[in-house]
Amino acid sequence: MSIDKSRWMSLAYGSNMAIADIPMCQFPLPGSHDAGSYGGINVKSKTQHYSIAEQLAIGVRYFDFRVRVDNGVFFSHHGSDESRDNPYTAMTKDPNTTYLFDEIVTFLRANQEEVVLICFQDFTSVWNQSFTEQDAADFLSCLKRDFGGVPANDDLLYIPGGMPTYGKCIETNQRALAIINDKAFPGTNDGWYFDWSQYLRDRFSDYKYWLHSWSTLIDDTLADQQNYLVDTGSDGRDLDLFWVSQAILGYSNVTTPNGESQNKDGASHLNSVFTAAYKDWWKGQSAIQGVTQAVQKPNVLLLDYSGVYDDFATDCYNLLTGSA
Repeated sequence: MSIDKSRWMSLAYGSNMAIADIPMCQFPLPGSHDAGSYGGINVKSKTQHYSIAEQLAIGVRYFDFRVRVDNGVFFSHHGSDESRDNPYTAMTKDPNTTYLFDEIVTFLRANQEEVVLICFQDFTSVWNQSFTEQDAADFLSCLKRDFGGVPANDDLLYIPGGMPTYGKCIETNQRALAIINDKAFPGTNDGWYFDWSQYLRDRFSDYKYWLHSWSTLIDDTLADQQNYLVDTGSDGRDLDLFWVSQAILGYSNVTTPNGESQNKDGASHLNSVFTAAYKDWWKGQSAIQGVTQAVQKPNVLLLDYSGVYDDFATDCYNLLTGSA
């Protein structure tokens, strides 16, 4: 079934009104790993093919952002490599510059039943600077300004008061949920974002890619992710928290001509396996052949090169409407 991926949440809601009661930490969401690492960034650090606006249009609803600052301008980076042509925002905006926050706001204004999670994982600075408390205050000021509205009660930014359901986000029109890694952020939460340490658990299955064959890498990562979803203890999946699977990192065991380390060829192999597994997990069943286990629902599946090979937004739509 082909759907308009830019409106997949709205379409699912229209087909199944019961999804209004699903907490956002249990909603199936396509995620974008290092979402701003495209365009003018060193090819070895490039993780996405599409711009933020294009990622929204193909259904991405969770964005993994890494923030770097230079004199009041906040832009994307991946490790030591920067994407200065992909600024999130700035204290003083250049009218000739496209800002990533503005792309998200424009999309949300045009699509009234879509919800976006923006997760800020780390905060760094350019050479000879540091990400200071003042930078943190400026960043929050920009975040609230950019996602605000006129009148003031038209803010798109969700003000945390517990984990919202999809329906609450729609009802209040607070459809941008910000999550900040409070262990890396030098600022103080003034009530406008979710603290990572309190609201999010991620699972990155690090099996040392260069030590594995392609098949054992996939098998071991799949098993590790599933064991995490099966575990109901303190180290397992907590259904009251956002949960992000960071297994899908698009590495390949082959050398590509342009030297990309996180490449589209690698992502195509991983995506096909893990998107299928995700659908089994969301239904509460094992994704491993010959293994019978009850599995808790996952939340965000984090993808490199989101949408290049897979239509995961349609998969999420089908899960919500019972079509999968």
